[in-house]
Amino acid sequence: MIKDYFSLALKNIAHRKLRAWLTVIGIIIGVGSIIALVAISMGLKSSIETEFEKMGVDKIFIGPKGYINTGGQGLTTDDMDTVDSISDVEWSLSLVFAQGKKVSFNKKDVYAQISGYQTKDLDKKFADMNIKVESGSLFRGGETDKAIVGYKVGKDFFDKEIRVKDNIEISGKKFTVVAVLAEIGNTQDDTMIVIPEDTARDLFDKANEVSYIEVKIKSGNDINAAAAKIKKKLKDKRGDENFEVITPEQLLKTFGDVLMIIHVVLIGIAAISLLVGAIGIMNSMYTSVLERTREIGIMKSVGARNSDILSLFLIESGIIGLIGGFFGIILGNLIAKLVEVIAKSAGFGILKVNVSIYLMIGGLLFAFIIGSLSGLWPAYKAAKLKPVDALRK
Repeated sequence: MIKDYFSLALKNIAHRKLRAWLTVIGIIIGVGSIIALVAISMGLKSSIETEFEKMGVDKIFIGPKGYINTGGQGLTTDDMDTVDSISDVEWSLSLVFAQGKKVSFNKKDVYAQISGYQTKDLDKKFADMNIKVESGSLFRGGETDKAIVGYKVGKDFFDKEIRVKDNIEISGKKFTVVAVLAEIGNTQDDTMIVIPEDTARDLFDKANEVSYIEVKIKSGNDINAAAAKIKKKLKDKRGDENFEVITPEQLLKTFGDVLMIIHVVLIGIAAISLLVGAIGIMNSMYTSVLERTREIGIMKSVGARNSDILSLFLIESGIIGLIGGFFGIILGNLIAKLVEVIAKSAGFGILKVNVSIYLMIGGLLFAFIIGSLSGLWPAYKAAKLKPVDALRK
């Protein structure tokens, strides 16, 4: 019997192809939007978690109050000395940033962020930070006029590729490139230019300023306890709390909260499209009931029960939803992959979109349920028609 219902429902849909496809479009857009947005947000969340795993769970980041959002200033070399004196610390790395500085190479000028890094044990620290060298070697200590360039700086910033031993100018001072970093996958890291910290202080007149400090905690030490110890000691030494001590767990939670808000908002917007599609199915099915009143009367006069009529129309609307869901999944996959490609070309290669089989199955079931629910009222109206009244029309 169910097989007959499906066969008859498919024939009825085939008889009104144009209307059926116009109805299906709303479901395709709605399901496609939801699939794409869920896949992108899940991919972004997974990519961020992967990056944090690469970064390691034993790192602590210290910066001025609100530095994650505002890039504020406030740390000094005295704070660096305080951090170094704490027994839990395996190593610490202070950085000095200078934004929008002119970089010249091969008769072309660009403006970039320059980062002043400590030269001592930089190879060990970069290895712990999962930063790799494509060519050349890192600072080993005592350098003053050397530079390390990120992958995109070396490959894309200038008409000619920057190679090891090439000379570049930063704010009018000549530097010899000693290393080109391997591609990391995000714009901020792949466009960085690193020079020795002492040179950066002289060049940009930042005598004792520190932009932020990265700390690795010794193996076996509790990172939250170490963070609390660092915070207390800095507070005692500075006499204020104009700084932040952030653990990877806190950073991940912050990003997760932001992603969840974005996720909910975008899904809400996509749900509006799905609602429009559901209304389209309801309208189409109600019109179908009106057009097929006589057919319903004939079916009832030869023994069809109310439940048979109800099932027939519900299956028909469910199939419309299912077709919309199928093509919506294809559309959602295409959109998600397109976003991944665009993100990669824009320098955000960390975004990897993968539409799981469970998401696709869920999308199909969701579309079928939406379709069936949308056809519930028209199906109920059809089932309640009296044979005599139906045949009279």
